[in-house]
Amino acid sequence: MMHPVVKQNWVKALRSGKYRQTDSVLRCEDSYCVLGVLTDLAVKDNVCSWSYLPRDPDYVKGVMGVEIDYDVVESEALPNTVRLWAELDDPNPEVYLSEGPYTSLEEYPYKTYNGSHMSTLSRLNDDEYSFETLANLIEEQL
Repeated sequence: MMHPVVKQNWVKALRSGKYRQTDSVLRCEDSYCVLGVLTDLAVKDNVCSWSYLPRDPDYVKGVMGVEIDYDVVESEALPNTVRLWAELDDPNPEVYLSEGPYTSLEEYPYKTYNGSHMSTLSRLNDDEYSFETLANLIEEQL
């Protein structure tokens, strides 16, 4: 179970309209993925700080992450410091889905457990689930 105050603040931030949504990375310039919003709350709480990724032609300009070791920046999943601060078991939490864009199991790309569909928050974010929908899943399940 996630830290209740952190969870409440994360859900509030996702619903606030103050964060623009992006995919594939925690943060790019002034846009964030669902996990990037949580990371930004950790940054504001002085748990960690944002760093630009090393200058590399494979990286998109403006992508930011959290430095986790000398010259290593995590930009796709929750850094361990953020995960521990939020009291999450997984750097990319899984949630159950009761509905979604797919109408049959054959079309459904997510894994199933006891007949329920599951996916990670980052995958749902990248599949264009809105921050509002993700906030509902977080509020109900984490």
